[in-house]
Amino acid sequence: MGKNKGIYDYLLLTFGVILTAIAIVFLFNPNKLAAGGAQGIALVINHFTNLNIGLIMIGINLILFVAAFFVLGKGYGQKTLFSSLGLSLTVFLLERYVYTGPITENPMLAAIFGSALMGVGVGIILNKNASIGGTSLMG
Repeated sequence: MGKNKGIYDYLLLTFGVILTAIAIVFLFNPNKLAAGGAQGIALVINHFTNLNIGLIMIGINLILFVAAFFVLGKGYGQKTLFSSLGLSLTVFLLERYVYTGPITENPMLAAIFGSALMGVGVGIILNKNASIGGTSLMG
């Protein structure tokens, strides 16, 4: 059961990461909306520099991972590393190979649906004792 539970946890983490990435790439970024934490900072930096959001998120989170491993434990650190790097990679791939335009150009709808989608994704990740990095990484 232990091995299957681990696989199940990582499948759920992956699902949460995909939902969160969809919210960022298809709703928040094209409508110039910034989420909170590292993702929000990455969206703002992207707006001014055109650097890839996924790569910016990796840079922001690197220092916080070291603290997470030592302060919050190895299990939390491993799952968080998986989720955060997975989110950065998924955002990078969606932006580069899948994105063809926003789901909606209405900022209010983008904020409502993006927040709901991201909330479900992050909720799944937090429920599995992990984080997507940034400010939620510290508990």
